[in-house]
Amino acid sequence: MRRHRIALLSCLLSLVSTTAATAADGSKPLAAWEFSRGTSGWSAVKDCTLSVSDGVLLIQSTGNDPHMTSKIQVKAGSQRLTLRARFRGRLNGQLFWATEAESSFNET
Repeated sequence: MRRHRIALLSCLLSLVSTTAATAADGSKPLAAWEFSRGTSGWSAVKDCTLSVSDGVLLIQSTGNDPHMTSKIQVKAGSQRLTLRARFRGRLNGQLFWATEAESSFNET
């Protein structure tokens, strides 16, 4: 299994507790984040703060390029990521991936 890091770059304000990475064939979730006790492994990297309230991860933008990361361990290959989120204003976000072999974040 390879470890992947996910970086979400945007002005997000909240992610609800059903965020999950699922196998490409739609079978069982490979990773899921429950925000009942903290940030579930998500870490603020730049220009944002993270907090949890009522099972919701709250992301407060504090600058022009907010981003956060989370590590997951999945097999190499195609994956599907499902995010449920609420936003104030306009969504302008990107999703980047990295692997143990290729540690620089990339959109492909």
